[in-house]
Amino acid sequence: CGIKVLTMKDKPVDVPIDLVIPSTYNNKPVVKIEKLQNTQGVEQLVIPESVTEIAKGAINGTSSLKLIELPFIGQNAKAKTDFNSIFSGAPTELTVVISGGTKVKTNAFSGLEYIKEVQLPHTIEIIDRNAFLNVKNMTTLTIADSEKEPSKLTEVGADAFNGCAKLTNVTFPNSLIKLGKSAFKGCTSLTNMTFPSAITVLPESLFEGCTALEIVSLKST
Repeated sequence: CGIKVLTMKDKPVDVPIDLVIPSTYNNKPVVKIEKLQNTQGVEQLVIPESVTEIAKGAINGTSSLKLIELPFIGQNAKAKTDFNSIFSGAPTELTVVISGGTKVKTNAFSGLEYIKEVQLPHTIEIIDRNAFLNVKNMTTLTIADSEKEPSKLTEVGADAFNGCAKLTNVTFPNSLIKLGKSAFKGCTSLTNMTFPSAITVLPESLFEGCTALEIVSLKST
């Protein structure tokens, strides 16, 4: 039996710039974040892989937050909730590092203008439709892919990055085999795109409105 609720009510005398939630407390795993209050001043927040649930609005006082690392997207790994649901008040400019999971679900980050950068793990298999729809200020998407831990990403859904106006370039891993229509529609800052050679057909309206796009490359496997 793990610790189901971790509550941080009182603001410490000196708020740390980097706040790492422990994976255990009193020799029991921390499995739920119930409420983190008065975290103003924290710039980096790391939530351990032991956590399986984050309550709605659990993270408060977030205007200083610049980076968050967590093992799933939304309130838990199974719920169909968006990333924004874990905050009570939005950050101003945020890098999101996801350390686990297999799917970026529909509308997971949709419309979140405070997102600047997203880093996805090699375990992600699907970026679903509308996953990053109108994330207008996201400049960088990184998908972990290495010889030791190759990416498992196979599919990018329809409108997945539609309206990501500041996204400049994306390189997809060799595992990718399917692209949805209008996936990059309206990405007006996109200058180059690299796909694996398994992509032989570019779907309808894939780059509609991508006025800065100059290079689309296929890389060999």
